[in-house]
This record gives sequence, structure tokens and C-alpha cells, in this order.
Amino acid sequence: MINGKEELEAILKKYEIEYQDVCYILSTIFSVKGIRENRDIEFILKPQKREKLLKNYIESGGNGYNPYSEVIIFNENLQCHFNPYRIFDIDDEKLFEDTYSEKLEDGARVVKLELYAALKILYNKIKDKKDIDLIKDKGFWTESFQKEVNKYLEIAKEKGFSIFEGNRQEKWKEIFARENLYIFGTGGIGKTLFKKIEREGLSDKINGFLVSKKSAEFLYSKRIYDFSEIDKSNSNILLAVSFFNIVETKKLLQDMGFVNIEETYMFLEKY
Repeated sequence: MINGKEELEAILKKYEIEYQDVCYILSTIFSVKGIRENRDIEFILKPQKREKLLKNYIESGGNGYNPYSEVIIFNENLQCHFNPYRIFDIDDEKLFEDTYSEKLEDGARVVKLELYAALKILYNKIKDKKDIDLIKDKGFWTESFQKEVNKYLEIAKEKGFSIFEGNRQEKWKEIFARENLYIFGTGGIGKTLFKKIEREGLSDKINGFLVSKKSAEFLYSKRIYDFSEIDKSNSNILLAVSFFNIVETKKLLQDMGFVNIEETYMFLEKY
């Protein structure tokens, strides 16, 4: 039983899309598998249908499309994503193949649980850890399941994504024991990270924000710096970018001469 399916049906009818063009991709998988109820519906479409929907959506005045995260947010419970498994070199067209998804009675497809579990391990947030435990408790995590998950994780590692296996709280403490901390990114993720730091009484440890090109001088009373204004070898950079942009952003900073770079994605439950 998929909660909120009537909202999806209304969207599909409005844009003349069939269930055979739909594939459920994230938390909806849990509902299909009977692991837990879904709180929202996240899906992809076959690329041709997706482009048609996006064009019609924008032309009709829809303003829920985020070109940076490549998601159409119809409402808080219904989202259409673009290539959410590209980390594993799997585009939306491939997700409709039997290798990566299963067909449901209504013609829609659902991404295989092993693929979603691999993404959970990479995201590595508190809620992801809980979901992994839930998959194991329900008896899905067999030896063959683990083998399939490992196959996807190896692909991600080869692309430059890392898996943190230590203690999250200890890592957070270790980061804030350092000096010369800068947050790279002044968008939504950077702001969310700073608000978390501020709530924990650690904002005095942040020297400022770092960007590739300045459009303002301050954010939250913290100065904004560009690459030329700080000591690259002695600064500690907290990455506050989209998960999918972590690898290329980290390489950009390393090429610029920055040495100490920390990924902060796993500390933020919102993203």
C-alpha cells in the first residue's frame, strides 16, 4: 500500500502519463516491500516523458522545479527526480530495466532494494542508519543482498565517493577542535550547516564562508571569502554542497591548493 498514490494519479492524468512510465525510487520502495509506510512519493519517469512533463509543467506556471538538484517538487509529499542513481552510473533509462527495478501489478516499476540500500550507506545520515537496520531486521539483508550492495558501492568509490565508517559524534568533535574553519557554500546547504553549528554554540569557531566568486560580503554576520583571500594550506574547509557535487567540488578545492577538506553531508538530516 503506497500512501498518497491518489496525488500521483492526479499528476499522471494531468500530464497524460501512464504508470508504465513511472518508477518509484526512494522511500516508496519501503512501502512496496512492506518494510514501513512511506511519508511521500518519489519517482522518476522515462526520459522522454520526463522532458515533456517538465516543459508542460513550467509552461503552465509551475514553480517547484529546482534545476540544481534536478527535482520537480509538486508538493511536500510528491517529487519527480532526475537521475538519482547516477552515482552508480545508472541513468533513468536504465532504471526501467529488470536488472535495476521490478515491475508492479499496475505497470509501474520500483527500484530494487539493494540499489536503495547502497545509496543509504553512501548518504550515511542518522535516518539512513536506522533504515539499514530496518532492512536487516525484516530479513532482506542476505549474503547475496550484501554482494549486490557491495557491487554498487565499488562503482561509487571508483568515482571518488567515500564511505565514513567511524563514530559520527566523535568526528564532529574532532572537526571543531581545529582552527581556521570555513564553510564552502552559501546556498541552502551552507545555511543549514551554519544554523546547526549555531544551535550547538559553535559558531565562534567558524571564520567565515568560502565561495568561488563573491556576490556579497557577509552571511549571518560571518565574512564571505573567495579563494584568493585565505591561506589554502592552513584552512579547514567544511563542504556544504549537494551530495552529487561532492566529488567534483572536492577536486576543485584540491586543485586550488586546499589541503584539509571535510564532507559534512552526513551531519545534515534535511539534505
